Amino acid sequence: MTGPPPVRVVVTLLAGRAAFRGAIVLSAPLLLAAWGPETFGPYALAMGSTLVLNPLVGSGTEKSAGTVIPRYRGPAADRLLTAHLLTAGTITGGCLLLATVFAVVDPRMAGLWLLAGATNVAFGVVQALVAYWRVLGTPIADPASFGVLAVVTAGGIALAAFAGAGPTVYLALQAGSAGAVSAALVLGLRRRLRRPRGRTVRLVTRTTLLMGANTLLATAPFSVVIAVLGGQSDPATVSNVYVAVTAYSIVGNVLDYLQRVYQPWLTTALRSDPDRIRGPFRRTVRLGRNLLAPAGVLAVFATGWAFDPSIASLAGMAAVAPMLIAVALVIWALENTATAMLGATTRAGTVGLASTAVTAIVLVRPFGATGALLALLVGAAVQLALLPDLSTRRKFLGLDLRQPKVQAPGQHSKVPPTGGDARVSRHPEPSDIR
Repeated sequence: MTGPPPVRVVVTLLAGRAAFRGAIVLSAPLLLAAWGPETFGPYALAMGSTLVLNPLVGSGTEKSAGTVIPRYRGPAADRLLTAHLLTAGTITGGCLLLATVFAVVDPRMAGLWLLAGATNVAFGVVQALVAYWRVLGTPIADPASFGVLAVVTAGGIALAAFAGAGPTVYLALQAGSAGAVSAALVLGLRRRLRRPRGRTVRLVTRTTLLMGANTLLATAPFSVVIAVLGGQSDPATVSNVYVAVTAYSIVGNVLDYLQRVYQPWLTTALRSDPDRIRGPFRRTVRLGRNLLAPAGVLAVFATGWAFDPSIASLAGMAAVAPMLIAVALVIWALENTATAMLGATTRAGTVGLASTAVTAIVLVRPFGATGALLALLVGAAVQLALLPDLSTRRKFLGLDLRQPKVQAPGQHSKVPPTGGDARVSRHPEPSDIR
């Protein structure tokens, strides 16, 4: 990929995802009206509880595909594609097994639990598979696939409203259609599959798991602060913060998807000229450390004092959001710089999550929603401080951040190709994958 995707392609991709997400969001009130709370309640419990299976399947695989595959051509790319499909299939099987745990724990709703789990897993599989099509140069598969799922969702709502279809029929339709779309996407890739070497599979597995962990670490702080609020504050405060977090999630989801769309371009651009990221990286880090973090603290306190609680939570979340976005952009750059960076970003995210939890426990009781928002801000600031610094040509935690020298013809690198050595500052070369 020689340049960023054209604007018309990005708009088309966003339109497909927006149609699907819009249908999912609208389905909740419409299904509630069609079924009533007694029927809708168990459905919502099953879908909400198994929702985590979606990013477990789709997030890490999508990010890994966008980072690794675009750097290769020919047989090397095909072997990486096969390794990604094997890894995604293994993760999918594991997540389906997790869905059965819910069914065993609550046998009265076993069928509903299994169908809800299968639906969320299947949506994650589609998310992963369309990423392979995007990086291989066929982005239309993304909006086409999610457009089909949007139409099926609308049809399921109509069946529930006018034909009396219940949650079991609705979820069977959802899971079946997502499974059929996934099968079609896989069949379209079958001619490109080549048997990968063991080290290639290990590379892909490591990259996928660490990138998936980064996504989970980015969303976990919101669950932590809401859980702490639930134990130390009144329901109204919890509701206000939940609404504010949900409002931010719209921005976060759009940013995350745009990062995935532009990821193949970024990773190939960094391979040809790693220095081009240093200037924007340095400015973003300094902006977060010197302005967004201290200004966010003052703004959260000011909004908590000046506004009604419901408005204060929204305004406070708006003050925290720029810091969260800055951290997301820095991690995005690091993930695409080298596979060796993934361990560092995961460690920083883990410490940031722990900082969020401790701060929330300390501040929520005296400050309520303000304390919860400050906990999000503190966790993001700690995470930003611990991320590797790409703005200088030095080593950080053993990572050589200098641009690798170009090898003369016939020379071979002695660095292991799997990215497991902390000294690796690049993604493996095509010669490593053959």
